[in-house]
Amino acid sequence: GVFSNEDDVFAFYVISARRKNIIPIYGDATRPKEYAALLEPSDIVYMDVAQPNQAGIAIRHLPFLKKGGRLILMLKTRSVDIRKTPEEVFAESCAELEAAGLTIEKSLWLNPYHIDHAAIVCRK
Repeated sequence: GVFSNEDDVFAFYVISARRKNIIPIYGDATRPKEYAALLEPSDIVYMDVAQPNQAGIAIRHLPFLKKGGRLILMLKTRSVDIRKTPEEVFAESCAELEAAGLTIEKSLWLNPYHIDHAAIVCRK
């Protein structure tokens, strides 16, 4: 996992100490080239960022996803564009992921637990 918050990376470090297939990285998810040397292709890329270009950030991490692997994007629509409806942001994000060669397998809104957030599961 790549984290920009020290508390999050420490918590993830504690979890990763018990699991040999997880490594915490303290870095900037918008700059995957900075930590690319630490990564190898994996079965799953889980993306949970609050940035205006969430789908684009996820797409930049596709080199680290094996063919047939899954990308899970936790989309925060209000972080992408507050001027558009959540449904518009969702549709545009899905179109961007598909244009990058991903197949959307499942998507769901996270209401009432996380308003205007959605989970999008894609296959490479």
